[in-house]
Amino acid sequence: MPLIEHHRKLNAKLVDFAGWEMPMQYGGVIEEYQAVRPAVGLFDVSHMGRIMVEGRDGCAPNFRRGVSCNRCPSFVLLAIFY
Repeated sequence: MPLIEHHRKLNAKLVDFAGWEMPMQYGGVIEEYQAVRPAVGLFDVSHMGRIMVEGRDGCAPNFRRGVSCNRCPSFVLLAIFY
């Protein structure tokens, strides 16, 4: 089953994020607050960051390939990469 179907099964409030459905909330604010206060809550912020990588002798491309789950054979200077 695709992950999005699990979110739907849990009645997640889904919002559009760059053409993808992203779960924003599963219950009310108070319900979620009370759920994470005595335990733990996780929020994936990887879609919110910006990183600039510089280097010589191929170091920057090798680093980018190591930290990305996408294949990145080439990059365009100052371009966005998902």
